[in-house]
Amino acid sequence: MRKAGITSIDMIHPGDLLFRGFKYITMILEVVRAGAGFMLVLFLPGFAATYALFPGKEEIDILERIALSIGLSISLVVLSVLALNQFLGVAINLLNSLLTILSVIFIFSLLGYWRKTRLKAEIHG
Repeated sequence: MRKAGITSIDMIHPGDLLFRGFKYITMILEVVRAGAGFMLVLFLPGFAATYALFPGKEEIDILERIALSIGLSISLVVLSVLALNQFLGVAINLLNSLLTILSVIFIFSLLGYWRKTRLKAEIHG
């Protein structure tokens, strides 16, 4: 005959719930990290470069810009990191790669902004 009440098998340990919570949070953070890494390495450098190369909206449509962004990002990231390693002796590690990618994005974004403002000035002036 079974006793009425809660047995040790029926109880949920608070530590177990905490562990499961950390497990799910870790899984979510890994997905966010992978998405951010994809955007940072495979999309944003090329997207900034397409705005530097084609500052006007009429020159290229959004699908062409996205396709070019992926191809340009792969080539820009690989070539810039390898060039820094080969010519300046900068080690290839996470921090140096991140700083190189952010620098490429920043430089092409500034160049694209400058070309776009120059294009607007030519149209209006």
